Formats: sequence, C-alpha cells, structure tokens
Amino acid sequence: MARSWILANVLWLAACGRLGFDAREVAGADATIVGPHAQLGASAVGTTTECGVPPSASGTLVVANTGDQDLAITAAVVTGGFAVSTPLPLAIPPGGSATLAISPPPAVVGTDLANSIKLGTLALATNDPAALPIVELSAQVIGANVAFATQAMPITQVVFSALSSCPMPQDVVIKNTGSLPATVAFTGTSNVTFSGFSGGTLDASSSAAMILHALTTGACGVTGGYLLYTVTGSVCTTTPATLDVKIDIGGSTSCVCS
Repeated sequence: MARSWILANVLWLAACGRLGFDAREVAGADATIVGPHAQLGASAVGTTTECGVPPSASGTLVVANTGDQDLAITAAVVTGGFAVSTPLPLAIPPGGSATLAISPPPAVVGTDLANSIKLGTLALATNDPAALPIVELSAQVIGANVAFATQAMPITQVVFSALSSCPMPQDVVIKNTGSLPATVAFTGTSNVTFSGFSGGTLDASSSAAMILHALTTGACGVTGGYLLYTVTGSVCTTTPATLDVKIDIGGSTSCVCS
C-alpha cells in the first residue's frame, strides 16, 4: 500500500513537469511556495539600437520572487551581442522583485541597415529548483539609409554610353529608406554635371531627384567619374554617398559633352 502511494506521487510530479508548471504551485493560489521561486515579467524583451551611437541599457526584464526564501540570480547567459547591465549576482527577498537592465548590441555603420532586427536570447541561472524559460531578445536598428537609385532599384554606378554623339541624360534619385532623417550636402563631381537636388535634409522614407549629364572635353572612349555627397546624422550606410560614373562614347575621335 505504501509503495502505491509513493508511486502515485512520483507519477503526479512527472505529470506536472510534462505540463510545464511547478508542482509546488498546485496546492492552490493561496498556498505558499516553499523555497525560492522566480517569476519572469515577460517572455520577450524588445529594444532599439541606433547607428553610430553607443548602445545604452534600454531594455528591461522584471524578475519577481513568489517563494518563501531569498531568490539568488547568480549569472546570465546572453547571446546575439546583448548584455545584462545590472550587476550580478543579486538576491531578491520573498515577495520582492528586481529589474534587470539589458543593453542591445551596437548598430555597425556600413553593416547594419536601419529597420533590420538583431536577435538574441537570455537565460538566467538562479537557485530556483525549477528551470526558467529562455527569454527572447530583439533590437530594431534605427538610423538613416542613404543611397542612390533609379525609380526601380538601388544603384552604385550610372553608365553613359553612345555612338558618335553625346549620351542621353540620366534620371537618378538619392533616397533615405531608414527611420531617421539625415543631412545631405553635395561635395563634388568628376566628369559629370547635374541639376536638381544639391543638398538638404532627407527625411525618413523620402527621396530627392536629379538629372545627370556626362561631361567630356577630350578624346572619346571610356572614362570614369563620380558624384559625391557627404551625409551626417545617425547614418547606417557607408558615408560619403558615392555614385560611380562610367562614360563610353564610340565612333568619334573628339567628344565635348556637358
């Protein structure tokens, strides 16, 4: 008979584990949980990280102790470049809580684009006999993405080509596909002239148009050039913004185009 009672308790504890709750809690909502017991305030923590700005502890996770003994948080295992800024270890008394500060990874200029998401996880080591769930971490990259484009797609080079004549002008836009504004200023050109946007503020999700003309004053053939803009602010893309120019004119020995 005694063995049957023991077996029933073993099966009950095993069932609690499979169902995902602590057997210490099944006596009822008003029952005291014996020992330390951690309760997480969230299963996921989201924050932001800004291009060119050192990350700060902008994410938080509340950990409560619903047991009758001190809860000790001894360590944190964090992935994805995230970090727990709150010093550990720390002790939480019965009925108390603590807020853990979480810092996102830095947003790397030239690598991380605005509006992308960086992911990680957080696992806490405590003296709670029950294992704690993994907390999902995320950080949205904020900043400006400034690049040249046609109406259809981003570009890094514009090609002027013609036979025995000056090439047709090219329509180009400079876009900010990011989440923050940027200040853009014309810096210089080589072998190209333009009309239209020469600088100013590019708001998030905006663009400015210009018309480019090949500039040649000597022999025909293949030559290169560029259009250059400096970009300042919380910029995620590589600066300065540079558009390469290729001019290919055949069929003549002398070319003067502007």
